[in-house]
Amino acid sequence: EEAINHYNKVYSNNINNGYEMSMLNDGNDVFNYLIEMNIRAEKENITELDFGNKQIGDDMIKILSLCTNLKTLNILYLNSNNISDKGAEYFSKCDFLQNLTELWFNNNNISDIGMNYFSKCHFLKNITDLGLFNVKISDKGMEFFSKCEFLKNLNELYLSNNNISEKGMEYLSKCEFLKNLTHLYLSNNNISDKGMEFLSKYEFLINLTHLYLCNNNISDKGMEYLSKCEYLKNLTSLNLSDNKINRQELEKCMKNTNLNFPKLTKLNCEEFKSN
Repeated sequence: EEAINHYNKVYSNNINNGYEMSMLNDGNDVFNYLIEMNIRAEKENITELDFGNKQIGDDMIKILSLCTNLKTLNILYLNSNNISDKGAEYFSKCDFLQNLTELWFNNNNISDIGMNYFSKCHFLKNITDLGLFNVKISDKGMEFFSKCEFLKNLNELYLSNNNISEKGMEYLSKCEFLKNLTHLYLSNNNISDKGMEFLSKYEFLINLTHLYLCNNNISDKGMEYLSKCEYLKNLTSLNLSDNKINRQELEKCMKNTNLNFPKLTKLNCEEFKSN
């Protein structure tokens, strides 16, 4: 906090207006830029910050939590860094970020513990797009996620490349606050046929248009559950590639397409694990 105050004085007198995000090479650059943006935010609306792939860690999220002038921020990219559960804890204290609509945490080291902190971020009530792709979320993390009732405006949810199995899908089935969801990404997890049974009962999926389930453990039975789901009538794109579905079973089940998926225009089922 002392460092923040020091840089506030320095940058208030001489802000380097030519400091672009593409020039950020290390933690010191990011720190300087973040402080600069915090100062600018006193007089102008800062709506987007992109710290993706800048090798920042938890300490930088702690600094972010002190930059309370950034209350007009709408989009925040934190993907592909070294942020861990401690960083998630610091982020949970950024209650000034009430205007965020997009938050991208993809490719970090946030585990179920981090998801517990995230479940307390009630200031994220305006989030529409949430990226949690390739972190370390398991079923326990999905239990915490099921408590995020403040995410009622969420449209796109990215949960691919995690460790979510049937239990996690059961927790997801309790997320009635996801009724506005249009895009759901669950590829590269450990979702089995039982998980598909849970998914087929998600009444809140009525507005879903895109569903990605490639590279899981879904077999013919799981496909059967999905094909009989009555809540996917607005689905336009479905990806089931790299699963264990027999092609003949797929053709059989998809006869229900006109009934249960009347708007489906794109179906990706290439490279099944078994044919």
